[in-house]
Amino acid sequence: MVATSERGSKALQAIESKFNPRQAASAGPSSRQRPGGTATLSFGFLLLPHFTLTAFSGFVDMLRLSGDQGDNSRQVHCRWSVIGPTLAPVDASCGVKITPLAELGDPARFDYIVVVGGLVRGHDCVDPSIVEYLRRADQLGVTLVGVCTGTFVLARAGLMNQRRCCVHWYHLKEFAEAFPDVQPVADELFIVEEDRVTCAGGTAVIDLAAYFIQQHWDSGRAIKGSRQLVIDWPREPRHSQMPFEEERFDLNDARLRKAVQFMNENLGATICMTDLARKANISVRQLDRRFRSVLGMSPGAYHRTLRLKRAAWLISQTTRSITQVAFECGFADSSHLSRVFRQAYGLSPGLVRRSHPRANEEPAFSRSDLVGSGPYPPL
Repeated sequence: MVATSERGSKALQAIESKFNPRQAASAGPSSRQRPGGTATLSFGFLLLPHFTLTAFSGFVDMLRLSGDQGDNSRQVHCRWSVIGPTLAPVDASCGVKITPLAELGDPARFDYIVVVGGLVRGHDCVDPSIVEYLRRADQLGVTLVGVCTGTFVLARAGLMNQRRCCVHWYHLKEFAEAFPDVQPVADELFIVEEDRVTCAGGTAVIDLAAYFIQQHWDSGRAIKGSRQLVIDWPREPRHSQMPFEEERFDLNDARLRKAVQFMNENLGATICMTDLARKANISVRQLDRRFRSVLGMSPGAYHRTLRLKRAAWLISQTTRSITQVAFECGFADSSHLSRVFRQAYGLSPGLVRRSHPRANEEPAFSRSDLVGSGPYPPL
């Protein structure tokens, strides 16, 4: 039995309280039984101007691969359509154009209506017919899904008031400021609450699609889709987006916030204070003063704190070796990481790894399901 100091025990508890896996959301989507006893899911995708292509394609591909045998891509167990106020092509943020297959029509023909956002600009002038369509869908009991910044449109339509809403960590501050009656959450991949589903976007849409598939059918189809997308297994709804300090995005000082953002984007690199000050459009001396005044430490110390938090997350949430974690978080080697980690938390990275179930237990979809000796889900 490994003995730890009182400080080490408290540190371990603090790390576990932040990084322990929690149970998946208890609420789940309701399944509509189709004639003949089959549960064919129907999704309508509303693409907003400058939507994120990954948030759309990842979702559809998971449905496509899980809803049919092999790579036939037929809409057998899943049906989907891209809808819009008109049939005019919609620009993705990367410049690709997607043409809707149908106009809005009757919302009741879908089990889920998925609003796919992307760049925030322009969301305050969304086509009024889209807002009216979403409100009508709500009245008819159709489940609304906000993906990426599609949640902004749901909130602006008054459809998220007094609810929890999953948002991408990058948009947490602006969402919280724009919609004070909504509770934004940026440390989960997606949130399922009765007739509302919200997702951070990015690759989390694949996990969300897998969740729908598992809820309506079984894990076998979700595993099949994951395997074909070369993904180990779908993550749970409450899997952390990333170990970012949410409260730091509430900084009122725009220059300080920009500096912290740059640090978060370069956790594995050595940051020159001159470069950091230039990014924040401030002198090195002023930058140091602001960090010490607002955050209580120097820029270098704060960057090291972020790197340690990232290391703690990787140690507790993944099976990466301590050496891999050290290199990824900008430490010279595992010994360097262990020394700094022990100074900060009062315990070693190895103890955190042994004490945390995330890095030692099987995930919701176990590896035996994926590579075991039993029969694979049909291809």
